[in-house]
Amino acid sequence: MEYYHAFTKGLETDVLFRDNADFVYGMNLVPRCLKATGTKLLAFCLMDNHVHFVIGGPRDRCNLFIRNYKRDLLSFLNKNRKRNLSETMIPGIIKVDSINNLLTVIAYVLRNPIAAGVNYLPQDYRWSSASCCFRRHGLTNGPGRRKIADLSFTEKRSYFKRNPEYPSCWTVDEDGMILSENYVEVAEVEKLFSSVKRFLYYISAAKETEVNLTMRHSVWLSDAELIKEAVGICLEMFGTTSIKMLGYSQKIKVCKQLRSMFGTSFKQLGRVMHLEANNIKEML
Repeated sequence: MEYYHAFTKGLETDVLFRDNADFVYGMNLVPRCLKATGTKLLAFCLMDNHVHFVIGGPRDRCNLFIRNYKRDLLSFLNKNRKRNLSETMIPGIIKVDSINNLLTVIAYVLRNPIAAGVNYLPQDYRWSSASCCFRRHGLTNGPGRRKIADLSFTEKRSYFKRNPEYPSCWTVDEDGMILSENYVEVAEVEKLFSSVKRFLYYISAAKETEVNLTMRHSVWLSDAELIKEAVGICLEMFGTTSIKMLGYSQKIKVCKQLRSMFGTSFKQLGRVMHLEANNIKEML
């Protein structure tokens, strides 16, 4: 099994999640993207302006996970929550190359709230999977918890939007948020750390410098996938789906947007936009 740390660059002048409703949608989007991509999740954390996931599966499926998450979250925030995010969630993905690195990355992801100044234990941070691990009793039977089987059709549509089929035994809280212990690989995480003492050691050890988050580890798209993205940008910016109909300056604007969104190489931009790679580099 391959493991990857997928994340987004933190927005500098805006936030992704403004209130609990935004966070609840972001949380319920996680199992939907897992189901759509066939990946599995070891740990995650949603922060105000960025997200982190430790996921398992082939790189192309893990790539697809973070791309789908970004796309669906921005679509919801911009359309349903009447937002106009001026910055793009720039996704990145890094392969985790050893067990020790995997433990470090999981701990790094779960201690993100502490690094951001939250003054309580990571296990009490609602928007992550930290509360799942090494708990004597799970959260499924807590106050306000209900099984999906007990929800009405209207409630399912309200909570899950697209109403995908989840196991009837899964549980939600009083806000309709699917509890993360239902879809996080808790047993695997506990086996990796082997003991609560070791888990707490990694969580408490500040090893941020060991986790490389440079955006050169960008999500990779094939030429065909990048063309689809470029066509969407052309339609939004210039009202046409034809790349060839764009003028030079318009193509450069599309290149700038694609590079901002995906960190695309100049060579690939040249192929997709029918421009010289060196010229794009000079203009950007």
